[in-house]
Formats: sequence, C-alpha cells, structure tokens
Amino acid sequence: MPEVSINQIYLSLIRTFRYYRDKNSVEKSFAFLADDEEYYKTVVEDHEYLGKRGKFVPRGGMLRSVLDIGSTVLADSFFVCFQDYYQKLLSRSRPNIEKGLILTPHYPCAIDILPSNLKKYRVITSTLPGSLQNVTKAKMSFSIRIYPAGLASLRLGWFLTTEESFRIEDIIEFLVRKRAFIEIDDSELSIGNLTREYAERLIGGLLKKERPPLSWEDTYSIVDIVEATTLTLEQNYYDVFLPLLCLRKQPRAEERTIDNLSRHGDVLLPGTRSVVAYLPSADEADRRKVRRWLRNIIELFSIQKSLINEIETMTISKTFGQLKKEHWLRTLKRGILPPTIKYLFSLWNYTNLHFRSYPLKKESWRVRYQKILVILDKNNDIKKSNDQVMGQLQETVREASEASKKVGGWLKSLFDIVRKSGFLPL
Repeated sequence: MPEVSINQIYLSLIRTFRYYRDKNSVEKSFAFLADDEEYYKTVVEDHEYLGKRGKFVPRGGMLRSVLDIGSTVLADSFFVCFQDYYQKLLSRSRPNIEKGLILTPHYPCAIDILPSNLKKYRVITSTLPGSLQNVTKAKMSFSIRIYPAGLASLRLGWFLTTEESFRIEDIIEFLVRKRAFIEIDDSELSIGNLTREYAERLIGGLLKKERPPLSWEDTYSIVDIVEATTLTLEQNYYDVFLPLLCLRKQPRAEERTIDNLSRHGDVLLPGTRSVVAYLPSADEADRRKVRRWLRNIIELFSIQKSLINEIETMTISKTFGQLKKEHWLRTLKRGILPPTIKYLFSLWNYTNLHFRSYPLKKESWRVRYQKILVILDKNNDIKKSNDQVMGQLQETVREASEASKKVGGWLKSLFDIVRKSGFLPL
C-alpha cells in the first residue's frame, strides 16, 4: 500500500465551559446575558445592536451577535433559522397572553479574537510536534461564543500547509497534548495557556469578582484533511481515520463499525473525541459550511448535555414548593407564566432541539446529526431528559387543573398550541 501523504490540514479544538449565568453574578453592563427578555431585545431582535453599542469584554474583545458579520462571510444558516424561530415565538400573540413566550434562547453572542486588526500574532512553528514544524504556512483563528444557557464555547482553529507530509502521530500529538506556542502582542503563550487565558478574561470581564474557578465541560476536535494523496475508507480506515477519531483512546465498538456520513468519495466520520473529514470534491465555501455545521452541533450537544443534571434535580414538587399555589394561580390567570414554569419550557426547548426540522431542514443532514448523536450520547441521556421535562410540564397542567379548571384549561391550551405550532415537536 502506498505511503499516505497529507499536505494541508485544518485542525479545530473546541472547548466548552460554564460561565455560571446568574443575575447577581453578571456585571451590570452585561446584565442582558442573565435576563432572557433583555437578551431578545439586544441580541435576537437586532443582530447589529451589540456592534453599534460597542460592548467590549475587558482584555477580551468586542461582543457581537453571531449574525453581525463582515460582507465577505455569509451568515450562518443555523443561527438565521434560530433568529427566525425566536422572533416568531416572541411576537406570536395568543388570547389572554400579554406577549409571546420567552424562552432561554440557543443563540449566542460572540467575540472574535483572531484574526483581528487589533491583534498581532505569530505561530512559533518550531514548537509544533515533529513533521508539523515543516510548514510553509500556519494560520490561526480564535473565537468565543457565549450562550444564554450559561455555557461558553472557545474555538481554536489551525490551517497548516507543508510541501512534504504531515505524519498522523504528529497530528494526534498536537490535538492530545496541544503542543505549540503562539506569540500574541509580544506575549508568548502555549495553546493550553492561551485557551485558559482568554476563558478567564471572558469570565473576569462578564462576572463580578466573586466568581467560581473556571470549569471545562468538554474538549472536542475537528480534523479536516484538505489536501492529501487519495484516501479511501477501504485502504486507510485503520492507519489514518480510526487513529484520528480515537486520539490514543481505545475505540468503542460503534467506532469500529461507524457509518460514513458523506458520499461520492468524500469521508465524514464522527467519533467520541473528534470528527474527521476528507472532502476532496468540496470547494472552500462548502468546507467552511461543513466545519461550521460540525462546530454548531458539537456546541448544541454540549449545551444539552450540560443541562441533564439540572433537569434531573428539578422536580415538580420542588417547582411548586418554590411557588405558593395562590401566587402562581394569580399569575396564570393574568396570562403570564411563572418563571419556574417558563424555565421548564426553556429546558424542554433545549432538549428538543435535535428533533426539530430546523435548522437542519435537509433530511440528509438530520440523518447525519442523529448518527453523530448515537456516538456522542451513547446512553440516550438527552432523550431521557426531554421525556422527564415533558412529564413535568404535563404534571404542571394537571396541578393547575386541580386548583382551577379555568387556569388549567388555559395552561393546557398553551401547552398544546406550542407543541402543534412546530416550535416544539409532537
């Protein structure tokens, strides 16, 4: 079998972490991050608002909407769909309801750190592992997204080109041990220190001084082989694709029998620690779309997974223990959902996102996402959490009906309308 030659590669490290979203912990100028209604007004309804206001995270960068982009880059259809969804949700009028249902949005703010005209950087190529040192070009991009659910995602992207060949073991060494140094504004930082530095800057800028330590939720890699000798699953699964999927861990059974999510000679393979793409038939724009889609679904999964424990500890008895029945009945009679019940709808919204027809409108991409979920969520915990929240909402309707037939009927009609509207699935 001829030796594999990989000449160009795009590597992404995606790290998610909690930023402890709480009204009392967020700095005043960023209070909208902890207030869903303000988040709708400042981020969802007007995607240029943050850029116009010039909101800067100290020592981090300018905060903006993910749709507030330059003219050369197309808007991410994933978030265009979400913006449309939330705007309809907010404006939808119902009898006896003063305004639309406000849920915690899956719609982030973003900070573009690199590339930037305000930042000068240089990859110190001599610090890269082995064959990765022999690069003719090394570009880097670095950004953070902040989600209202209390999760932030930090992405570090590397585009490397060589006239020789990158060895698989050196790529794995880079992704596992994150061996490299970068010079930014005359400061020399390792990858680990760089990601921690900017995560701590973000948390330090958004939150008040009394903040908990940084807590990483997960780290995931995207490996996009851009230029190489012809690779096939039949010949290169065990020497190229499987090692890059498992990153020195023993492969799970499902990774040994994994389905290729692409076709026509292209390869797209998801694993528990990374996803590997080899798309020789795709142009640059299509590659960017695929990498963007992969990042989006990894972040979506991370958010859903991070809420599982929260859902497990949130019970109906606790919900109604926090609210005096007379109080929440009076609130419901005015056509307003109490915060705790509204939060149940928000949790249901998040756990249901992977069932929706949007933003993956094409059936082929929904199938791809479901196959990725089988790998990532092997115990089907998100579906179990979704069922748990749905059960709690149904129990809420029953409790309200027992206390007041009129209020219970109204709450049930809202529950049914939201389910049948397409916002939440049947």
